[in-house]
Amino acid sequence: MQTKATSPGRPAVRTAAEDRVVQRSISWLRPSRPITTLTEDVQQGLAYFQLLVSDDDVLIARALVHDSIDSASRGGYPLSRTPNVSVMNRRRRAARLWVNAILAGDLGRETLRNLTHVWLPQLAGTGPDPRRAVAFGRRSIEFLRGSLTACVMVETCDNLLRHAKAIHALEAVLAGHLLAIRSVTRVPAA
Repeated sequence: MQTKATSPGRPAVRTAAEDRVVQRSISWLRPSRPITTLTEDVQQGLAYFQLLVSDDDVLIARALVHDSIDSASRGGYPLSRTPNVSVMNRRRRAARLWVNAILAGDLGRETLRNLTHVWLPQLAGTGPDPRRAVAFGRRSIEFLRGSLTACVMVETCDNLLRHAKAIHALEAVLAGHLLAIRSVTRVPAA
């Protein structure tokens, strides 16, 4: 990392951009090109990924629901009380369906439409307009990326190649989902 020196005898000073890099050393996920089928390498990694994560899918879905409630209370929508049971059940169902779609590596048109128009608005609590849930979707992608990567890297082993392929498969699927989320902002309101 380069820093700007103020004078030859003084220590270097970091810029604001360099401070942001220091605070966030892992890069944000970027959307991929539109893909409908996964390559053979990604499918192999996805199979191992499913093996590692399949027992934790319910816990991850519940964590995503709790994160959505926390983000709603922090995002200017203070919750005077906990959402009622039917709202919580809809959010749990949406989170579970999304996590299962990620585990299955599903990048089909119907799944991506459900993600952007049904699951994310339910999780975010933004109502029927999917464009209002885009920011929450971006944050949720990073939340799921971290949670699922932690499930993959939970144990040590001598050869991490299969783990790397599993993480690559996860990121390929999440990048496809992120592309669908970001494309909602380009669609005119109905």
